[in-house]
Amino acid sequence: MISETFGAVGFTLQTCEASSAPVSTAAGYAAKLESLIRTDREPIPPRADFVELEPLGMWLLGTLEPYAALLSYSEPMSDPRYPIGKFTRQASYSPSDLEGMIRTLELFPAQFRAAFAGFTAAQLETPYRDGGWSLRQLAHHVPDSHLNAYVRFKLALTEANPTIKPYAESLWATLPDSSLPIEVSLALLEATHSRWTVILRSLQPSDWARTFEHPDNGLTRLDQSLALYDWHSRHHLGHAVNLRVQKGW
Repeated sequence: MISETFGAVGFTLQTCEASSAPVSTAAGYAAKLESLIRTDREPIPPRADFVELEPLGMWLLGTLEPYAALLSYSEPMSDPRYPIGKFTRQASYSPSDLEGMIRTLELFPAQFRAAFAGFTAAQLETPYRDGGWSLRQLAHHVPDSHLNAYVRFKLALTEANPTIKPYAESLWATLPDSSLPIEVSLALLEATHSRWTVILRSLQPSDWARTFEHPDNGLTRLDQSLALYDWHSRHHLGHAVNLRVQKGW
């Protein structure tokens, strides 16, 4: 485990890249980020496979070590493409499972923002793994993906088993908007999850059995789609966190 001091970093809420007025203390840095963490919901017991705010709060006090605690590892990571392992679809999900996955989506935008905070422009151009996207592309990909998921949920809730349209994520990542400052997409992610999780919290047990047809993956229930994006959130958080820990940034 790494326990270096994160140190003074450049940070601006406008771009989350280096600024001309870096925060000089861990307390000052923490104050900026703590304001991004939602506190309007009653706390629930943390999931066994995902530690919520405590490690993030520890990291905000100035060390890199708790970054690793944002993720869980059943065994040492052997494939950097899959820091928390590959997604496995289950046949069914319990109410407790659904609650934990919704909670992931509620907390994820603040955690993703924290994982990207203070990167310089040069650091954002670093691939998160050999042959992978840059951190900047990753920051833009996640809201692209989650916007599509949000729309799929709305379609499934208002139509009878609609056929959804996949998108070419590798090509989307090369479009000009993927070179924008990452704040654009961090804000988009926050807005998307704010609306998405309101819908998720409103669903009745029977709603989770509603379906859409994916041209490649076939019939998909909403509880299975939620599980996928619970995994997808932690999957890409892992990419950013692992690179930061490996580089000592």
